[in-house]
Amino acid sequence: MTRGLIIEDSRTQAEQLRMILESEGFEVDVAFDGEQGLTLAAGSAYDIIISDILMPGISGYDFCYKVKNDPLKKDIPVILLTTLSDPMDIIRGLECGADNFITKPYEPASLVDRIRNILENRRMRTDGKLKVGVEIMFMGTRFMITSDKQQILDLLVSTFEDIVRTNRQLQAREAQLATANAKIAEYAQRMENKAIESAEIHRTLMEKANDAIWIADDRGIILEVNRQMELMLGRPAAEIEGHRIFEFVVPSHVEVAAQLLARMRLEGGMRSDALILSRADGKTVHVDISISIVEVGGQALRFAIFRDITQQRELEEKYRQAQKMEAIGRLAGGIAHDFNNLLTAILGYSHVVVDQLGEGHPLSADVEQIRKAGERAAALTRQLLVFSRKQVLLPAVVDLNAVVTDVHKMLRRVIGEDIELRLVLEGGLGQVMIDPTQVEQVIMNLCVNARDAMPAGGTLTLETGNVDLDKTYAEAHVGVQPGPYVMLAVSDTGIGMDAETKSHLFEPFFTTKPRGKGTGLGLSTVYGIVRQSGGHSWVYSELSKGTTFKIYLPRVEKSGEAHLVEQQMAATDHRGTETILLVEDDDTIRHMVSSILAKHGYTVIEAPTPHAAIAAAAQHIDGIDLLVTDVVLPGMSGPELVARMAKVHAGLKVLYMSGYTDDAVMQHGLLEAGTAFLQKPFTPEGFLRKVRAVLSENLV
Repeated sequence: MTRGLIIEDSRTQAEQLRMILESEGFEVDVAFDGEQGLTLAAGSAYDIIISDILMPGISGYDFCYKVKNDPLKKDIPVILLTTLSDPMDIIRGLECGADNFITKPYEPASLVDRIRNILENRRMRTDGKLKVGVEIMFMGTRFMITSDKQQILDLLVSTFEDIVRTNRQLQAREAQLATANAKIAEYAQRMENKAIESAEIHRTLMEKANDAIWIADDRGIILEVNRQMELMLGRPAAEIEGHRIFEFVVPSHVEVAAQLLARMRLEGGMRSDALILSRADGKTVHVDISISIVEVGGQALRFAIFRDITQQRELEEKYRQAQKMEAIGRLAGGIAHDFNNLLTAILGYSHVVVDQLGEGHPLSADVEQIRKAGERAAALTRQLLVFSRKQVLLPAVVDLNAVVTDVHKMLRRVIGEDIELRLVLEGGLGQVMIDPTQVEQVIMNLCVNARDAMPAGGTLTLETGNVDLDKTYAEAHVGVQPGPYVMLAVSDTGIGMDAETKSHLFEPFFTTKPRGKGTGLGLSTVYGIVRQSGGHSWVYSELSKGTTFKIYLPRVEKSGEAHLVEQQMAATDHRGTETILLVEDDDTIRHMVSSILAKHGYTVIEAPTPHAAIAAAAQHIDGIDLLVTDVVLPGMSGPELVARMAKVHAGLKVLYMSGYTDDAVMQHGLLEAGTAFLQKPFTPEGFLRKVRAVLSENLV
C-alpha cells in the first residue's frame, strides 16, 4: 500500500487531503507543522510527502530542504502546496529541491492524477541522476539551484498546468463576457433605434417619477429636469437647466460631486453617493444620487436620480444624540452614586465633629465650612442624578395649571420688572403623573434660562395645552410614543441660539453663561426629570428670534388621589430606645450611621450584607422595631431583602436609603406612594428626624 505524509497547519484542509488520498487506497499520516512532519518522516518510510508552504515554525521550503539533504529520505518526492502567485515560489521550490507544485484550490481528480504520475516517474527513474548546478539572480537575491533535470521539468510542468487551467478559465470567462457584451450591444442598439418613438414615454416617466431627475451632457451642463427636481431645489426649471450641478451643491460637497462624476467618466457603469444640495430659500436637502451614462443618438448623456433622505438623516442624528445623552447619563449617574456615598460620610462626620467640639471651639468654624462645602457638592450630585434619571421620585397626579399658577406668584421676584410675564392656560387641562416638587423645578429652571436670554427685557410666556401626538410625530422624534399628552411651553423673545448650541443644550455642565454665572446643570436637570417621568422635551430656537421649550408629559385620567407627604415634626429631640437593624455595604457610612443612632439612645444591629441581616434578624425575631436598608446591596436588593424578612417579621417598619437606584424592583427609580425613603447624602438631623417619623408612623 502506498504511504503518504501530509503536512498542513489547517486542520480542515489536512482532513480534506487525507480523505481524498485514503479514498484512493493510500495510507496517510498527518502532521500540523514542519517540526512534527520531520519527526514523522524520520521515523517512518513514506512514498510521497505533501507539504503546505506557509506554516508556523519552519516553512514548507525549509522542510523540503531538510528532507532532500537527508541521505535516507532524499529520494522521497516532495510536493509543495501553493497558489503560485509569485515567480519566487518556483525559484524557491527549485532551490529547496521540491519535486512538484500543486496549486490551491485543486480538483481531487487532478490531484490524484498528479500524485500517481509523480510516483510512476519516480519508479522509472534510475539512481544515476544528473544534477545541474545553476546560480541565478532574481529580485536582487542570488539563488543556487542544484536539481536534476527531471525535477526541473516536473516543476515547470506543474506551473505550466496551472497556466493552462487559468487560461481555460479566462477563455471561458471571455466567452461569457463576449456573449454578455453582444447582448448589451444588441439591447443598446435596440434602445437607440427606439429613442424617437420613446420620447413621449420619456416625458411621462420624468413627470410621474417620485424622485428628482436631471439629464446632463458630458460637461455636466443640465439639459432637462423633472417637476420633482424643481420642488427639491425650490427653483423653476429655467433656473436649473443650462447650469452645472456644482452650482446647486453646498460648498463642502462640491469635491464629492466632482469625484463622483470623474469616477463615472473613467469607469463607466452606475455610480452612487450622498450629497447635500442647496435650495433657493437657503435650506439644505440631503440626497442619495445615482448617476449613469446613457447613449442617446450617439451622445453620452448623464442620467441622475436624486432621492430625498433629509428626514432619514435628521432621524439618524436625533438617534445619535439620544445615544450620546444616554451614555452621558449613565456616566453621570455612576459618578453621582459614588459621590453620594462619600458625601454621606463627610456630612455625617462633620456634624458629629461640630457637636463634639461645641460652639466655642476654634475649629468649629472650619468644620462648618467643610459641612457647607459638602452640602454644595451634594446639591450638584442630586442634579446629576436627576439628569441621569436615577433620582428616586415620589410621583403624584398633578394639575399642571395649578402648579404654573403657584409658580407664577414667585416668578415676578425672580425675572425682574423689565420682562413681561404672560400665562396662556388651557381650560379643562388633563392631569399628569409627576413628582410635584420636581415639576416646579422644571418650570423655574426654564424661566430662569429665559430671563437670562433677555438681558434687555422682553416677554416670557408660559403656556399649557392638551395635545395628541400621532404616529407621524413619534416617528420623527426618537424615543417618543404616540398618545395623549399635556404640553407645557416656556417661550422667550430673547437672543435665541444656533444649531451647535442646541446640539449640546441638555448636556451636564454645558453653559453659554460667563464663568461663575451658572453650573450648566439647569437644563440637564429638566431633561432628566421629564424623561424619568415618561415625557420628552423639545426646543425651537433661531438666533435673534427667541426660544421655545416644549415639555410633553403623558396625560392620565383625572383622580382625586393625593400623594403622601411627610409632615415636619415639631419636636427637636429625635432620641429613641427602639432596636434598629442597619443594612449598608459601605463600611464608612454604616459605622457613621450606627454611631449617630447609638448616640441618640437606639440599639443598633449592623449588617454589611442582606444575608448577614437575615441571620441577625433570626436571632431577634421579636426585637426589631425598624429596618434601615440601602436599596442597592450585593447579592440582593433592598426591596428583595424586605420581602424576605416580611415573611418572618410581619409588620416590620422599613426605611430605604440610597444614592440612586435603577433596580427593576424599584420600577426604574419610582417608589410607591407612602414608601419611607431617604436620599443620600443626608445630615444626622435629617436622618434622625426621618427615623423618628417612620417609627412614630408620622406619615399622612
